[in-house]
Amino acid sequence: FENDLLLTKTSVDRVDGWFATKEWLKVIDSKDIQTGEPIKTSKLKIFKNCNNLIKNLPQVQIDEKNLNDVATELGILKADISYCVNTRKKLNFAAWLNSLRIEEAKKMIQINPEMSPYEVGCKVGHTNLSTFRKTFTQFAGCTLEGWIEQCKK
Repeated sequence: FENDLLLTKTSVDRVDGWFATKEWLKVIDSKDIQTGEPIKTSKLKIFKNCNNLIKNLPQVQIDEKNLNDVATELGILKADISYCVNTRKKLNFAAWLNSLRIEEAKKMIQINPEMSPYEVGCKVGHTNLSTFRKTFTQFAGCTLEGWIEQCKK
């Protein structure tokens, strides 16, 4: 248990993680606590468990997904995901996702500085090298080539 939430271990397969997350975030019929009106909500109350959602969402960093894709796949409202990311990380979803991708790219380069920039970009979800370079500079605070050179030393 973490924060009164039952966590289940999945294999290292990214798909298993998606299915586990999707199950907790499945849309269900409920009633508004104050008005008693029928509403759609998730099994997991996102706003009370925002940190857990944000801990589990990085699995999307490798996929070429946007906020709509993630919300559709998880069966939750994109506004709920957006709210969590905005309030907890102070970034919009796209910027937060890019920051995760760049952090992962930095780690990959540290481990293997001989890997080509294009290969690193593809592995973290950036298939356009020009966009990857620009995004890397924006979030890492240095150029991609500068980081690579620094890691080779």
